[in-house]
Amino acid sequence: MNLHTPTPEEQQAEIQAVQDTAGISQAEHKRLFQRGAKWLCAGLLLMGMSFLINFMLFHSDVSFNTAMYLITSAGGVCMIKGLADMVGF
Repeated sequence: MNLHTPTPEEQQAEIQAVQDTAGISQAEHKRLFQRGAKWLCAGLLLMGMSFLINFMLFHSDVSFNTAMYLITSAGGVCMIKGLADMVGF
């Protein structure tokens, strides 16, 4: 078995390559966190709107299934997307 011992230059080049691909910069993380916060707020807004529509239409004869399922689901998806961006997925 022929093992190659890397030279210091090769070691430094490998270390630099790993550092370049290891993670995201602080600026990129901040941008993703802010984007996640916006998605989270949008999800909370949609959930709040859904709650208000359901609350106002509860005793009426109007069907509010669309608000109950569609808007609530969209709000939940927005919240999950926002949390994923904030955590870093």
